[in-house]
Amino acid sequence: MDQSYFVHLYQKFLNSSITSEELELLFEHFREKEIDAGILAEIESVLKTQELKNENDLLQSASVESIVSGSDRIVFQHIAQSIKVQSLKRRRYVRYIGIAASFFLIVVAGILGRNWPEKDMTGRNLSHEMVEEIVPGSAKAFIKLSDGSEMELNSLTGELTTGQDGNILYGDGETIVKNNKSKYVTVSTPRGGNYKINLPDGTTVWLNSESSIRFESTFRDTIRLVELTGEAYFDVVHKSHSPFLVKQGDHIVRVLGTEFNLKNYGNGSFETTLVRGKVEVQSTDGRKNIVLRPGFQFKLENNVRSVEKVDVMSYVGWKEGVFYFHGLNLPEVLGQIERWYDIEIPKQGIPNVPVYGEIARTTPIGEVLELLTLVTELKFNLRGRRLQISN
Repeated sequence: MDQSYFVHLYQKFLNSSITSEELELLFEHFREKEIDAGILAEIESVLKTQELKNENDLLQSASVESIVSGSDRIVFQHIAQSIKVQSLKRRRYVRYIGIAASFFLIVVAGILGRNWPEKDMTGRNLSHEMVEEIVPGSAKAFIKLSDGSEMELNSLTGELTTGQDGNILYGDGETIVKNNKSKYVTVSTPRGGNYKINLPDGTTVWLNSESSIRFESTFRDTIRLVELTGEAYFDVVHKSHSPFLVKQGDHIVRVLGTEFNLKNYGNGSFETTLVRGKVEVQSTDGRKNIVLRPGFQFKLENNVRSVEKVDVMSYVGWKEGVFYFHGLNLPEVLGQIERWYDIEIPKQGIPNVPVYGEIARTTPIGEVLELLTLVTELKFNLRGRRLQISN
C-alpha cells in the first residue's frame, strides 16, 4: 500500500471514522518505520485513556518525558507547538484535534529524532553551516512614502500604526514618522518577512512574505481603498457609511466589516478566503460579482472561477504562526515554504499530491522537509538555497 492510503487512514482517524481494522493497519505501518516500542506503547495508552487534552498535558506526561529526551525532545517540542491553539480567534474556526494530533506528533517525533541534523533527505551528510544559513522568516518590512522617502522597519516590534493625525508609530509607541504629509503609504515585506499594520481607521492587516500594501495616509469618510500585492489577512473595522475596498490585480473585494485572507502572487491565481462576515468579489472584466459566506473561498485559476467550502486554517494558519496543511496540494505547500524560508524551488515536475500536517513556522527548514518526506515519500535535498526534489 502506498503512503497516500495511510494519509487517508490518518484523516479518518482525525474525523473519528476509522474502524478497528483500519487503526491496526495504521499502527502496523508505523511499526514498520522502526519506531521505539516504548513510543508505540505510549501512543496506544493515549488512545485508550484519551486523558491528554492539550499540548501542555502532552509535554508534561511523565511517560512521554521518559521516552522522548535529548535531541528527540527538542524536535518533539518544535512539532508539538503546531497543535497549540494560538488565540481566541483561531478557536472560532478550527476544531482542536486533541488526542489525534498527540498521536501523530509522537509518531513524527520518533521518526524525526533520528540523527538530525547530521543527514539530509537522501542520507548524505549536511554541513552545520548549511543548516544555520537558512533560518525561518521573521518580522521584516520596509515603509515608503509618496514623497519618495523609504526606510527599513524595526523587526523587534513587528507592528506599526498609522493614525488619522498623520503620525506613524511602532507598536510600542515609538514614532517612525511625525506629521506625515504624504498622500500614500506603502509597506512591503521581503521573502522571509511579515508585518502587522494598523490602518488609520483601526483596521488591522497582517502582511505575509513577499507582499506589499498601499493605502492613503488619511482615509476619506466616503471610501477606504487599499491596494495589495501578495498575501494579507484583514480584520476590517465596520463603518456602514464607508465601505472598505481592497484592489488586487483585476479584482476588487468590497467589505463592510469582516475577517478574510487575500492572496495573489502574480502567477495567474487569485484567492479570497472568508473567515467571518461578508465580502463581495468584483471583477474589472465585467463578470458577475461573487458574494462569499464564512468558510468559503473564491478562486480564479487559469481564468476559471470557482467558489467552494474550504478548511479555513489551511489558508490563514500562517497568520497564527503555523503551517497548517490539511489537503493542500504539494506545489502550494512548497510555495509557502519557499517564500517563508527564502529558498528556490523548481516550478516544474512537482507532483500534485495532497499534504496533511501542522508545524510551527519557527521550525528549522530541515525538520519541515523531514515532515514532507514522511507524508509524500519524496526526497528533498537542499543545495545552498536550492531545493531538489526526487522520488
